[in-house]
Amino acid sequence: MATSLAEIGQFLDNLGIKHRLDVEHKAIYIGFTTKRYRDSSGRNSLALRIQVLEDGEYLDVVAPQVYSYKDGPHKLAVFQTCLMACWKTKMLQYEYDEEDGEIRAVIEFPLEDAKLTQRQLERVVFAIPSIVEEFDAAFRAAIDRGEIAFPDVGGTASQLLDLVRLAEGLSPKDLADLIRRIREGGAGAAAGEGPDRL
Repeated sequence: MATSLAEIGQFLDNLGIKHRLDVEHKAIYIGFTTKRYRDSSGRNSLALRIQVLEDGEYLDVVAPQVYSYKDGPHKLAVFQTCLMACWKTKMLQYEYDEEDGEIRAVIEFPLEDAKLTQRQLERVVFAIPSIVEEFDAAFRAAIDRGEIAFPDVGGTASQLLDLVRLAEGLSPKDLADLIRRIREGGAGAAAGEGPDRL
């Protein structure tokens, strides 16, 4: 088996990320506090659902119900925003459910016979909220006004990728120091951003 919910739970524990195991639905849930993005209840919150499919050989990480747009005059702008956001980012897809209008953010990939690493999971878990935050204003403009209004990409999402590239060359001690500085609000991250911590 390439991975399991137990292994993912252990990785999240190692990273200090609070999570909840839902045995019935075979999923792990994580809650993020967001700075700009607001969920359908108006809270600065984004939920992630992690599922292991195909006997552990496929990882599915979803932010369900990021937005909802069933019917209305701005559907074309909403769809164009979904496609443009996918084009401007790595890994992340926005998916649309025509049955109920749900727009979700998804990163999924096959593991097949490879082992999932803690570092891979960490990148996925942090990328989704970062990208949702980055493009929230564009989605709000499309949904509310039918406008295509993308921010100048070069902000949060690309900064995250730059940090990942930088971290690849660091020693474990230097990497730990960088993570500590980010958590304390330095090195480009605002205090309080990121997942809820243990």
